[in-house]
Parts: sequence; structure tokens; C-alpha cells
Amino acid sequence: MLPILPKAADREGIYILRDIRGSLLVQYFPGQVRESQIMARLTTYCARKGGVPRRSGDNIGSQAKLPDGRIVSTRSIVVQCR
Repeated sequence: MLPILPKAADREGIYILRDIRGSLLVQYFPGQVRESQIMARLTTYCARKGGVPRRSGDNIGSQAKLPDGRIVSTRSIVVQCR
């Protein structure tokens, strides 16, 4: 199975990227990447599934605790390939 984003450069700034029942949960660091960049990166993945990336729901702010103990701001979106 091919990963959602096989290129390391495409995963830059993304904290979590999971396929959950056909929807992609993306949690990212807004200081490193913009939502529009993430959507552009997901274009190839969605094309393999016969669609284009579309955000489903709100862009929600939260925080993540990194392995070194720092707490950083994140944003979360749900993306569907339609």
C-alpha cells in the first residue's frame, strides 16, 4: 500500500495524517505549513482515488505535546477526496 504522502518534503509541517474510514484527519503546525499547501499536497493522493481534496468541517485549533515536552499550537482539518 502506498503511503498517503510518500515524499518526506510533503509531510513537512504535518503532525498527524490518518485515513479514518475514507476521510483524512490532518493535524499540522500552522507556523510551518498553510492549509492551502496541505490541500495541494493531497491532490495526487485524491486523484488516485478519483477525486479532489475537499475540506469537511471547520479548521480547529488545538495543542500537541512533542516528545521533548514542548507544547505547540496545531490546527486540525478533515479532508475528503470527492
